[in-house]
Amino acid sequence: MKKKYDVIISGAGPVGLMCAYLLKRQNIDCLIIDKLAKPQTYCKALGIQPRTLELYESLNIANNYIKQGLWFDEQRIYKNGVLQQKIKTELRSLPFGFMSIPQYLTEKHLNSEFNHLGGKVYRAFQLESFSTLSNGIRVDITDLKQNKTLQVDAKYLIACEGAHSVIRKQLGIEFSGDQLKETFMLADVKVNWDLPHNCSYKFFYEVDGERRYLIFIPYRGKNRFRVSTVIPEDSVEMKNPPGLEEFYAVTQKGLPEGVTFSDMRWSSIYKISHRIAERYSIKRVFLAGDAAHIHPPVGGQGMNTGMQDAYNLAWKIALVIQNKVPDKLLETYHEERYPVGLNVVNHTKSRIDKNVKETPEEALLYDSQTLINYRNSTLSFNSLSKNKRKIQAGDRTPDVLNLSRKGLNFPIRLFDILRGYKFKLIVYLDFDDKNILEELNKQLITIQDITMDAYVISHNEISIDAYEHIEFIFDKNKHFKNKFDAEHSMQLFIRPDNYIGLITEHIDFNAIKNYLKFSMQHPENEG
Repeated sequence: MKKKYDVIISGAGPVGLMCAYLLKRQNIDCLIIDKLAKPQTYCKALGIQPRTLELYESLNIANNYIKQGLWFDEQRIYKNGVLQQKIKTELRSLPFGFMSIPQYLTEKHLNSEFNHLGGKVYRAFQLESFSTLSNGIRVDITDLKQNKTLQVDAKYLIACEGAHSVIRKQLGIEFSGDQLKETFMLADVKVNWDLPHNCSYKFFYEVDGERRYLIFIPYRGKNRFRVSTVIPEDSVEMKNPPGLEEFYAVTQKGLPEGVTFSDMRWSSIYKISHRIAERYSIKRVFLAGDAAHIHPPVGGQGMNTGMQDAYNLAWKIALVIQNKVPDKLLETYHEERYPVGLNVVNHTKSRIDKNVKETPEEALLYDSQTLINYRNSTLSFNSLSKNKRKIQAGDRTPDVLNLSRKGLNFPIRLFDILRGYKFKLIVYLDFDDKNILEELNKQLITIQDITMDAYVISHNEISIDAYEHIEFIFDKNKHFKNKFDAEHSMQLFIRPDNYIGLITEHIDFNAIKNYLKFSMQHPENEG
């Protein structure tokens, strides 16, 4: 362990590892520590939402999860032992479906990718406190094996320590919310039945007029499920963690006839809170994942929301450290992610309270996290009436299929060109407009101080040889044109996290330059 880093990350769960990996990919020197001596081997968080899989794909690591994940085909709902509803778990408009994979495998894959880049997780190291320096942060860390305290400096500190975050508490940030009155219980077990494995199950039933439920979430492995329920108020006090017999005794009345459990790998009794940090950042310190928001485990939102926290924060910190942008850009982390976290906390609580009216498809779309947008962010600019276009600045960039590039004898997708950490400028042309192309090529030379790729997309063939700063994508079937309602010379400016930063009806070089000046102005030119 060195004495100084660019970034220190406290907590090596999925969110901390994602932060570390994203930063390391951008050549940011980061230290990640965790108080545990070794990774946990519990399934814990299971659900991987379509938006998180899009993140994985943009990093070229999605295949690791696809190989070991389990795709959900449908959700089945029972009431008093009778099948009531089958809900297909698919959204054909999205590139990915809904997947389950145990949390320990998510952590394993991220840790492996981080190691491959030369990173290392320092385990059995605990953050005790921190202090602010004139140009950074000084962190006191205890080496739990050697029982000694170290001091390490960094430019920035990220708390990924979970709900009991030491960093959040030292900052004095209020963790607003409350604890649910119910006590929950879950177990990782083998379920001995003949029902299909690629389904999640909800069993609703009544005992002496009291409504109860069981939730079964599958993952890879013969009949492996994570089963959860609320402990009835009249249950006898149990040890924590409960044993297999105790767990079965609580759940037995809600199970289909003849169903039993075996091979319990893990179990727990726990309380659930719904809380959100009132600030996601103060100066050089940031909160992400459960350190910033916790809520009922409904719809598989928790870990996935934390992953998107990391995705939003990492590119901004990297650009600031690389001296390409002013540090005021970091203020947009709270601005953009706090409303998302607040919505998730409130929505999941409302689902628990059964105060949400949504169709199955609406619930799937919400859970997919592809509807999340930053339309009200100071980083989102529309130069035309918002009512004119269904896709707006601040929206996630949707994928487009069946595009092509010269020299490639196979189709490509829009997502293929959105990988990496560069901004993407996309101009749509209906025809070979040499005036626009020549001016675009010339203007690109003047704004090459920010990392950016420029593409022209057209449904007509365009001669590309004369334009060294432009890449061309062909939209022969007009899929891009139809998806974006694109007219000749429409312009998109896409952020490194694949959200649309700027959209204009016609190509506008000044709009790009002004956007870069607003959020990307060099520190020495600021003012």
